[in-house]
Order: sequence, then C-alpha cells, then structure tokens
Amino acid sequence: MSKPLESLDPLPTCRIRCSLTVCVPTLMALLSVTTGAEVVAPPVSVPAPAGAEVVTVQATKQEQDLHRVPATVALFDAAAVTQPGTRQLSDLWPRTPNVTQFNDRPNGQISIRGIGSGEEPRTGGEENPTRGAHAAVGLYLDGLPVETTRGLAAFDDLLDVERVEVLKGPQGTLYGRNALGGVIDVRTRDPGLDAEVDGRVSYGTDNELRLGAAGGGPLVGGLGARLAVGYSRSDGSLTNATTGVDDTAAWERLQARGKLLWRAREDLDLRLTVSGVRYEGSTDYWVAYADRESRTTRSNNPGEQELTGVTAAVQADWHASADDRLTVAAGVAQADDAVSYDGDRSAADAANIVGFNHTLTSTLEARWTHAASDPLRWLVGVFGQDEGVDYNADTTFSDQIIPIPPTPTPYYQIIGFPQMIDKDSEATSRSAALFAEATWRIDTQWELTGGVRVAFERTAFDWQQVNTNVPFGGVPPQVIFPQFVESHSDAQDEAAVLPKAALAYQVDDDRTLYASVVRGYRAGGFNTNASSGTSAAIVYDPEFSWNYELGLRSRWFERALSADLTGFYIDRRDQQVLTNLSAFDVAWTNAAKSHVIGGEVSVAWRDESGLGAWAGGGLQKTEFDERVDEFSGFDYAGNEYANVPEWTWGIGASYRHGSGWFGGIDWHGHSWTWVDDRNTDRADAVALLDARLGFGQEHWSLALVGRNLTDKNEVLNSIFLPGDFLLTTDTTYVRLTPPRSVGVEATARW
Repeated sequence: MSKPLESLDPLPTCRIRCSLTVCVPTLMALLSVTTGAEVVAPPVSVPAPAGAEVVTVQATKQEQDLHRVPATVALFDAAAVTQPGTRQLSDLWPRTPNVTQFNDRPNGQISIRGIGSGEEPRTGGEENPTRGAHAAVGLYLDGLPVETTRGLAAFDDLLDVERVEVLKGPQGTLYGRNALGGVIDVRTRDPGLDAEVDGRVSYGTDNELRLGAAGGGPLVGGLGARLAVGYSRSDGSLTNATTGVDDTAAWERLQARGKLLWRAREDLDLRLTVSGVRYEGSTDYWVAYADRESRTTRSNNPGEQELTGVTAAVQADWHASADDRLTVAAGVAQADDAVSYDGDRSAADAANIVGFNHTLTSTLEARWTHAASDPLRWLVGVFGQDEGVDYNADTTFSDQIIPIPPTPTPYYQIIGFPQMIDKDSEATSRSAALFAEATWRIDTQWELTGGVRVAFERTAFDWQQVNTNVPFGGVPPQVIFPQFVESHSDAQDEAAVLPKAALAYQVDDDRTLYASVVRGYRAGGFNTNASSGTSAAIVYDPEFSWNYELGLRSRWFERALSADLTGFYIDRRDQQVLTNLSAFDVAWTNAAKSHVIGGEVSVAWRDESGLGAWAGGGLQKTEFDERVDEFSGFDYAGNEYANVPEWTWGIGASYRHGSGWFGGIDWHGHSWTWVDDRNTDRADAVALLDARLGFGQEHWSLALVGRNLTDKNEVLNSIFLPGDFLLTTDTTYVRLTPPRSVGVEATARW
C-alpha cells in the first residue's frame, strides 16, 4: 500500500518533470528495465548502487520482498514507467516474458502465458471485441477493478503512474473472477510532503504529440492533494486509397486524475481517487494483406470510436497496530464505447455497423492483514461486486439494386439478410466472496502458504434482435415487410472454490526456491452479441484452470545482479471458445480442453558506474486437447492458440555518464503466431529495435527517442472476411506494427 502523507519520504523541494517525447516509438529505454519474476531494474535515470534496497510488491495485498514472493511478479517502478520512450502500458510488455498484446488499437486484448486474447471472430467486430466473454486478465487501477478490454483503452497512458505490477498465472484466491491469466495492477502517485509539479510534452513522427502535467502537495492538517492531466494525439501511419485521406488512422486522448490523501488520525489514512479519460479515433486500421507494404486501407466509409472512462475510488486504512491493518475500499468504474465501422472494410458499400457499449462496475472490499514477523502472517477479507453491461449494435446491409435477371434485386436480399439488424442486450451480475491467505514460517528457511476463496455469482440476461425487411424468396423487392423480432431472457447461478498452496525454501536472504499450485476461475455468462435466438439461448459455464509452477528468485553480487527462472504448466478445463453455429452465427461455448507449458528467464544487472543491462525470454507451448466445431465438424485437437507466440524475447543495455549524458538500446520480439485456432494462416515473427540518447541534469533532461528503427512492417493479427462475389471477394485483413518513428523528449523537475 502507499505510505500515508506524513510517512512519505521527503521529495526534493519542488519537482517539475517536463517530458518532450518525440514519439519515435521505440528507441526506448534501456537502462535497466527487466522483468522477470520478473525483474525490472530502474531505468538509467536513477542508477542503483550495489546492495540496493529491498524491493516490495503490493499487488499481493501484503507488502513483500519481491525476491521472496512464491509467484511470478513483474514490477515496473516509478523510474521504469517514466523513462524516455515509455508512454503507455503496452510499452512495458516487451520487457516481460510471455506477455503480449496483439493489437495496435486501444481495445487490444492482452495475453499472459497464452491466456487472454485468442482468435478474432469471423463475424462481428469493433462494436463488441469480447462478444460477451469475460476478459481473462484482470486490470486494477489504484485497487479498483476496471473492465479489462475497454480499461486498456481508457487507461493505457502512463499518466502520473507510480508503479505497475504484473502477477502471472491465476490469481483466484486474492482476486477471484476473471483473473485466469493474471492481474495487472496500476498504482498512481500519492501527494507528497512537499509541493511538486511534473510536466511532459513530446512530438514526433506522424505528428504525434503528447502533453502531460501533474502536481500537488500538502494542503492543511494532514491533507494532501495531487492533480494530473494529459493529452495525446497522432495522425496515424495509414493512408486510405479509396478516400485519399493520409491520416485515416488518426486518434486523440484526453485524461485527468485527482487524488486526495488525508491522515485523519495517527492510525487512519483516507484516500480518494477520481480518474477520467476520453479517447477518439478512427476504426479504419484494417489493411488488406496484399496492401501491407504500402500501408493502405480501402474502406469507403471509415468509422470512428469514442470511448470515455471514469473511475472513483475511496480507501481507508486503519493501522490497528504495528502488525495489523484494516483496509476498506469501495469504488465505481464506468466505460462507454461508441463505435462505427465499415463492415466489409473494402471500397464496396456492402455493410456498415454502429455499436454502443456501456459498462458500470461497483465494488466493495474489506480485508484484515496481519503482517507480523512471527511464524504466521495472514489476511482475511470479503468482496462484493455489481456489474452491468448494456450493448447495442445496428447493422445495415446495402440496398443497392443488383441487375440479376429476370428481376433486379436489392443486394441484401440476394445475400439472404434483412436490410437492417438491430441488437440490444443487457447482462447484470452480482457476486460475493470470502477469501483468506496465510503464510507459516516453519523455520528460518521454509515457508508454507495456503489460501482459499469461496465465490458466488448470479447473472441475468435480456436479449432482443429486430430484423427489418426480412427477405422471402420470389417476393418483389419493392414490397416492405414488417419487422421480425426475436428475444430471449435467462439467468444463471454459479459458485467457485479457488484454493492456493505454495512452498518456499529460502536458501539465503537473496535466493528463494518455490513450488506452487493455484486454481483459476473465469466467470460464465451469455452471448451478448448473439446473432439469432439460438445463439442467444446458449449459456456458457465458468472456466477453471490449475496452474503448477516452479521458480527461482535470486540476487547476486550484493544485489547488483538479479536472475529469475520459472517453469509452469496450466491445465484448462471447460475452456470458453468461439463456436460456429452457422456461417454467420458465432457463440461462446465450453467446448474445449487445453494446456499450456512453458518457462521464463530474466536477468538484470546494474552497477554504480551507470551501466545497466537486461535480458529476458519466455517459452509458451499451447495445445488443444479436445475441441470440435459443431457446424463444420473441424477437429482442433493438437492445434495451438491463435495470437500466442511460442517465444518472446528481449535484450537491452543502457549507460549514464556522470556528466549527464545517457543512452540505451533495446531489441525485442517474438516468434511467428497463428492468426486463427484452425492454424491455417500465420503472422511472421517480429523483431524490433528501439533506442534513446539524451542529456540530463537534476531538474531536466532532453532525449532523442526512436522506435522500430529497422522499420519492420509486421502483422499483429488478422481476420478473414468471406466474399459474396457481388460486391466483395474473399479477403484477409491485417493490423500492422507501427512503422519507424523518431522523436524528442524533454523533462524538467523542481
């Protein structure tokens, strides 16, 4: 947890951090970021001496030494998230083995150890990226759960962030539902003891501009405040060949956050945090595979996305004693997503879609933590959540008359669809849980950790689809038919028991061996984007997994070197997968069993001379054990997951001279990936080179930053759209990694 106002380490009298980041996307980093178990060494801006202080983890809900946690945790501290070239959460993943985000847009799905993203549905699109499925990775902002899919869109920018922790593997005991792959915990800065002001500005390739400012300090009587605002925009790197617009993939984002921290009493801290963001951008980012080198789109009707997110959280920490703390946290998170896009992504006018999503999540958690150094430390807590998702999508098919003898007929009738399809659905869920975790120090070297969570959830679902101008064979097109309405309502209850056990052996103060077994849980639900009454009636059950892990956490040479090694095996049962019910009707079902086996290694080194280096690599081998498509009869057994690379890797080095000059270079990438679970098409491997060079003093710095310096033009993911051979043809569309970019970044602090 963050320290209370009066106990915060004093900051330099008044600090201003201005950052002029020329967006050259990837000349980034280097000093030391490493993730491993993940280790992330501080960036070159803050070289750490040998015998560095103990690094603590907070996302485990008990402050622990990073190298003694019997789990895989990647920690990015304040120095790492503010170093030149690091602008958003997705910039951190290349430094974290087996963490990938296969999407260059804000609704990109994240995957941890193969759990999270997966194949793109062949029907439907940006109006409902998850199609009714729960995200498999949890996202938390200042302790408040945020719906991950749109949360990554809304709060991706690292605005005034203090630290980011990534917990790998199921986190069911402490976090419950939908933490099947892991948890991303983002903590923003608290007000300090002294007044301070931070600012950031950057400009680079594609007219990318980023501005940011933050400041705060003590007010009166133990009350402190902090305010942060940020703005960013870009023209994007794509040109539309149909409209001739050269900034067709443009976007902009406005973000703000306010925080109050009040030490009401010597033993009571109260914290209020309110965050808001608005994102606007184009949805014209699908490029036909044949056009990938020219980076051109062909949509005749480029669409837009408008996303707003708001969170408000209050937390009270009562320090009952030196070892005991009661924490009560409550919050509300809301995300609204309005989107329009070209359904055929081509120059034809076959179909257009407009969609809207509204998600509102309210949570309450209370936990008691006993963190004494005696043989037993523990925590126990209760959790409640209320979540509602409203979804609406309107699809309009072209009424263009196709001159087919003997009677010219509207396009939508020829392809067998109504002219308009209007979907409305609402899903509400209420969940409650009891959880506990305890660690028994058996002797000076052995520790045994056990935990359990008992959870219950009830979900209600209402769905309606209105089809207008339903076609009937042989009826003249000028006849207008009444609307045809389908509807479905349902509810389901589910319960889960989520145990955890870990045994750790502390070789000495700097080396720990451990083994653990944890059960993960992903909630069941309904198909909010159902295309028929048949798919709307399908209820998918919870998905569970068992995660088995062996690990070594070690530090060497007076903690100048960190080295971490992890092996894991994940057994997934009742896996939620997309199943084709017909050519254009897709639904989530529990139709698969699969497993993931892999390992991770990360090493980070730094010394007092200002030189640092890091390296990391991950292996994740995925395989379906059982899965058969009901519509086509296709057998997936033996296939690998889509959008999950078998290998991820990264290596980097940095140096900071005593005069103030600094520089660094990172090289990172991943192996090729399948773009669908059928394993018919694949995207090439990616290897990106980033670097930075700059000069800085105590209160300011200026850096040149570059990303993807070798200008690799690689495929992130893809979809296949079948043609009708009237207006469209069979086409594979892809999303591309950003091209080479270069920029300038400046910082100043007082």
